[in-house]
Amino acid sequence: MQQADPIDTDNRTGDYVKGVAPVTRQLIYSLALVPIVPAMTFITWFTAQGYNILPWPDAVRWFNLFFATLSISFSILIWRTVVVWTLGRKWLTALVSLIPFVQVVYARPLWDAAGCASNDVLQVGQEQVGIGVWIWLLVWIWWGWEKLRMSEDLVEKIGGPVRMSPTGRRLASSIGSIPLIVGVFWIVVIAVEDGFLSGASDETQGSVTLGATVPVAMCVWLLIWRHAVLWRPGVLPKTILGGAFLMWVPAGLIAMLVPTGIEALDTAISSIPVIGWGVWMAWTVTFWPMRAGSDSAQDVTPRCLKCAYPLIGLTGTRCPECGYEPTIDQLWAATMGDAL
Repeated sequence: MQQADPIDTDNRTGDYVKGVAPVTRQLIYSLALVPIVPAMTFITWFTAQGYNILPWPDAVRWFNLFFATLSISFSILIWRTVVVWTLGRKWLTALVSLIPFVQVVYARPLWDAAGCASNDVLQVGQEQVGIGVWIWLLVWIWWGWEKLRMSEDLVEKIGGPVRMSPTGRRLASSIGSIPLIVGVFWIVVIAVEDGFLSGASDETQGSVTLGATVPVAMCVWLLIWRHAVLWRPGVLPKTILGGAFLMWVPAGLIAMLVPTGIEALDTAISSIPVIGWGVWMAWTVTFWPMRAGSDSAQDVTPRCLKCAYPLIGLTGTRCPECGYEPTIDQLWAATMGDAL
């Protein structure tokens, strides 16, 4: 079921307004956090340092504290109305939300890198990996853990169950892959600098770092979308070769083209593999043959707003399972809200 201009509802007045579907709106808000949270973290961090109000001497610990607090607070604020808050989900959400704070409580790098700056970079990378893992676990807890059941009071409060479609879950997980890959990149940077390539040139170290991060980025992306793709013969090899061409080849060229003697040009060339990563992700979802029903009809099928029983084939809106009877407008708005 497709609709070019989905309908949303204002739960406070019951009036209908045109706009994006609820889940689409939440995903856009979440993407907006990618630049907002780091910027707010830096502003808060530097302001606190400028006024000398940081009691801990470890500045990185403070940075991670601000980053974790802002990420968790904004994310729960954005998604709170599209999660069925059962007791189990509340406890698990609280439990996994401790993950980003591990690097605050135990402010130690994985290993003692050479120099304070390297230790700081390693800690920041570990924090970013923790944020990515936290997002992935939240997607599972909020929309993949329990069978959807809602009380009548909750139905009335949010206007019906908002089920996250398979594509919605994948997009939410993809947002989590951004800090995850960035964190892995910084960890690999320190590992390469302190490891067997400690005496190599910056260009060689950069090429190896990017080359080692590419397989991780590929695996994460394939893990997210694996069930949506029809893996016909040749699809996976072409996918991997496409990633190698767009990311590995530029990473190798860095060692040959850099340094040019112009610092700005060296920096520009070093960014090419990152662009290749984005181009590869966009190319895969264009090239991949998607499974019929990867966003199956059941995700946009009219269902009872109380017990989620499918209402296909009925001549009225009364649920034969629990007896709840919404209006046609309520049922339509709730169904289209799940259409992403």
